[in-house]
Amino acid sequence: MTSTHFDDDMVADITREVWAAMVDGSLSAHDEPGAPTAPSGECDLTGAVDINGTWCGTVYLSFSLAAARQAASKMFDAPPDDVTSEDIDDAVGELTNIIGGTLKMRIPQPATLSVPRVTAELPVAGRDGEAEMVSELRFAWLDEPLMIGVWRRPAAAAD
Repeated sequence: MTSTHFDDDMVADITREVWAAMVDGSLSAHDEPGAPTAPSGECDLTGAVDINGTWCGTVYLSFSLAAARQAASKMFDAPPDDVTSEDIDDAVGELTNIIGGTLKMRIPQPATLSVPRVTAELPVAGRDGEAEMVSELRFAWLDEPLMIGVWRRPAAAAD
């Protein structure tokens, strides 16, 4: 199915599916029954990818450092204390890349996906305030925060 519209349900479903395949099945949205009401930490590491084509935007995935370390530990089957900062960046980038790539497949083609970038801050999605928030969802995993966001940019701002 192709569309130029992403909604919260689609973004949440894709995030859960990717998380379950790559990490584990225990990701929960804050509004789900039994989900933590307030994760213990802040998001301090963000992966982002840009989609450019018939639809232009940015997909980002933000973690607490503790959650990113645990995700890398599970993805690379290594004890958390053995996970390096490079492993953490690789895990954050790969999860962001797969979620962004799955969203990219839902829009009319052609479309390209940028190389993931990992930073210690949320991405600046648009230039001069032209970006529009399409979806921003908060999840909890191991009582740590996880946030996914999708911003739409005008095609001219994507160049």
